[in-house]
Amino acid sequence: MILRLSLIVLLVVVASAAAGDNWRRVDAESFSLLVPATWKKLDAQGIDSHVIDYAAEGFKCECDEGAANLLSKESALAEIEDLKKKETDPKLLKRDEHIEKIQGRYAITSVEKEARYVAYGGYENLAQLYVPYESGGYVAVRVFFRDLTDLQVALRIIRSIEWKRQNPPNQAVQHNDPSCHESCLRTPRASRGRG
Repeated sequence: MILRLSLIVLLVVVASAAAGDNWRRVDAESFSLLVPATWKKLDAQGIDSHVIDYAAEGFKCECDEGAANLLSKESALAEIEDLKKKETDPKLLKRDEHIEKIQGRYAITSVEKEARYVAYGGYENLAQLYVPYESGGYVAVRVFFRDLTDLQVALRIIRSIEWKRQNPPNQAVQHNDPSCHESCLRTPRASRGRG
């Protein structure tokens, strides 16, 4: 027990050192989240969704919000029902997946360690959040990181999401926003419609 507690304290200390003790809230289209204060915003351009990306040594955070033209209301409601089933029966969840309710919205979080991300900036790990909107559309937040000791930093980012209003926008994205994302490597589920 003492060893486990010591390990948890050590991970938190290492994560704090990696991220710094200062965090700031950054705004996306209809939500905001926390990132370490030293992280830099990247130039990003979305084709059919609002995106915002941040990075630091060993990390990259990608936020993607797609409107109902990317995930219909019917599809979003079906995904929400699937999340509710998984919440009721955790045996339906894949390893390292978790169902959470964030500000009343169903969300799925997951952590992956896969070699396929190494080609995408040298990252071996991914923590991600995916939230389908009842009105159609979604938000996905992906944090790529190199070292498992940085897991707590990644989890803090994806769990810090806050919506600015109860109902997110349900309109096709207009592409005159210079903060949108131009291109990216597609990965399953969380990157739906990105790029």
